[in-house]
Amino acid sequence: MEFLESLGFKLPVIIAGFIGSLAALPYLNAKTPLQKLSCLVGGTASAAYLTPLALVIFDEPTQAMHGGLAFVMGIVGMNVIGGIFQISDKFKNEPLNILNRIRGLGK
Repeated sequence: MEFLESLGFKLPVIIAGFIGSLAALPYLNAKTPLQKLSCLVGGTASAAYLTPLALVIFDEPTQAMHGGLAFVMGIVGMNVIGGIFQISDKFKNEPLNILNRIRGLGK
């Protein structure tokens, strides 16, 4: 547990993200054991890394929100990863257009 905390992770967030990933598994297109493992790891990692980011969006997150958001991030983590790949592909083809759109969001 100290190792996870030294990396900036909280065990309850990891557990909630893993359970969310496990709950999402039947709805994903993972067929082989390796694909299923990848989905579990990806969803759990999404929860571990994106839950703190999501909590920043809320001005005053409560402790109860940590587990709930981590669970949701575990469920949608593979879709988030897929979305990031789509953005990456668009950026590869149209980098200036994407950068201009991102700059427009900050206004």
